Amino acid sequence: MSGGPNAVKRITQFSRLAHYLAERQNPYYSPAFKMVMRYLPFAMRLYCASLYWEMERDLPGFAIEGGQTEVYVKQMAPKKYWDALIPKTDAIVLAIGFETQQTLFPMEIRGEKGISINDHLRKPS
Repeated sequence: MSGGPNAVKRITQFSRLAHYLAERQNPYYSPAFKMVMRYLPFAMRLYCASLYWEMERDLPGFAIEGGQTEVYVKQMAPKKYWDALIPKTDAIVLAIGFETQQTLFPMEIRGEKGISINDHLRKPS
């Protein structure tokens, strides 16, 4: 999308409904934490697994009305913008034009006999 002969020249986003914005976490990792991750076997795997389960736990119960994201919006935005920032319905549209089904696109990875990773993954098992 960003380069080559088929590069997108302009993208326009239309939003008919407000959509939630969630706070992006930016954690601080102490030198001791970094040392544990580097030198203690499996520490990084355990930490990643805990993050994964924390995210999975929240996904099914993503609160739309009166949830944490609404609280965040009300804390961060002036009241005059709440109607534009807080959704009135439970609609999620994923229509961005990205080729999400191609693994590692646009990187081309080839293995034995010159078979690309995308061709390999398309084969029925």
